[in-house]
Amino acid sequence: MKPTVCIESSLLHGESHPALTHFECVEFTDHSVDLATIRGAGNVVLCQNVDIARTYVDVCPCVLVSDVKISAGTFPHGVYQLGKDSFQALTESSFNVLLDNAQRLWGMDRELRDRQILASSSAIRFLVVDQSMHIVHDSNDESLNSEHTLTLDEVFPEDVLAELKYHIGSVKGGDSKTFHTSTYNTVDGLKKSVPASVTLGRTLLVDGSYGTAIYLKEMPEKSPSNLDQRQYQTLFNSLSEAIVVLDTDTKLFFDVNEAACRMFKLSKEEVLQLGPVHLSPKYQPSGQLSSEAAMVEITKAMDGENPIFPWMHLNSKGENVLCEVHLVKYPSATRNLVAGFLIDKSQEASYERKLKARDARIQAILDNTSIGVSIKDHDGVYQYINPTFETFVGQPVSQVLGKTASQLFPADVAASIEAQDQRVWQTEERQEITDTLAIQGKDRAFIISKFLLD
Repeated sequence: MKPTVCIESSLLHGESHPALTHFECVEFTDHSVDLATIRGAGNVVLCQNVDIARTYVDVCPCVLVSDVKISAGTFPHGVYQLGKDSFQALTESSFNVLLDNAQRLWGMDRELRDRQILASSSAIRFLVVDQSMHIVHDSNDESLNSEHTLTLDEVFPEDVLAELKYHIGSVKGGDSKTFHTSTYNTVDGLKKSVPASVTLGRTLLVDGSYGTAIYLKEMPEKSPSNLDQRQYQTLFNSLSEAIVVLDTDTKLFFDVNEAACRMFKLSKEEVLQLGPVHLSPKYQPSGQLSSEAAMVEITKAMDGENPIFPWMHLNSKGENVLCEVHLVKYPSATRNLVAGFLIDKSQEASYERKLKARDARIQAILDNTSIGVSIKDHDGVYQYINPTFETFVGQPVSQVLGKTASQLFPADVAASIEAQDQRVWQTEERQEITDTLAIQGKDRAFIISKFLLD
């Protein structure tokens, strides 16, 4: 389906244009076209008044036919400018190329505006270069008929140019390539240090030869709307784990959630005046200086690793807070940030200390009781004996563990012990037996209690 071409009457001078004979054309003066009838990428407006272009580019692709240089700050986004001589020289095939380029530029700009990240007049730049790498169209430089023709080295710095030319050479047919750069030059020749994506695609030029279309899109750090910010803060503060975001250049916290403030027993304002080293003892339990150990892990995160490690923090009361720390590089276009997830292990460590103390008390009882205690597995192999049981056997513990009763006692004694064990396994109940066993050549009476351990 052919597009509807809305053309300002003053461009035709009362005559039809040969390039438009097969298109549905609607002439208009001033702002007389109903916007609803031309809405969409399939139509196009041709005008020579920049104010008209600024109005209609909101609803469809727009070509401004003008030789007037318009500053980038006031030039409407998404409008493709064409010199008057180039307009007069258009053929039907070259008009199709012009329409395609105008639609690409308009579509790219609409996408940016829809995402609400268009931060400045130079946030998008659309270039077309010929086979000699000369720029034949620049959306930010409308002096298309000037004696001086820009080249790529006047837009891109030397360190980016080689990569750009390599990618231009690799674009074939309908393929496209995208890479990223951190700098480019403005129309005024000033170096601009802004992260940007560069997308390349093959395009047909007005003269019928092939060139390359270049879409340069700035990627400034997005500032969330008030609603986004509220949602972010709600989620950030609702997590039970302490989360901190560190600025690796200032060595201070850039952001922290409420759980982190509770951990450190400080207000958010107070925490943001500090860094991890300020809230750590001088030395970690490993003996490393906290300042040195912290930089090792932070560097790993900045290099793309996700280190996990134990860390002793201090709260504002000087109390130790043992944490398991997970670090990850935090995406930012303007800062070097690392996010840390701090899992409080203090209660767990306290519980482990209590378990160790309990085990020590049980061991002290086993070591000092006059009752012989042993533990065997299902096969009757001794896994543990206490010192009293060791005296019953008359052999050191090293020669008892790993052996069965038949390897340690006379056959009749071993048979009695193994029969008792079998009754316990079969009934799964505690067995209390009174028995006389010949131990070390003497008959000795024993009260034996046996039961299963979980």
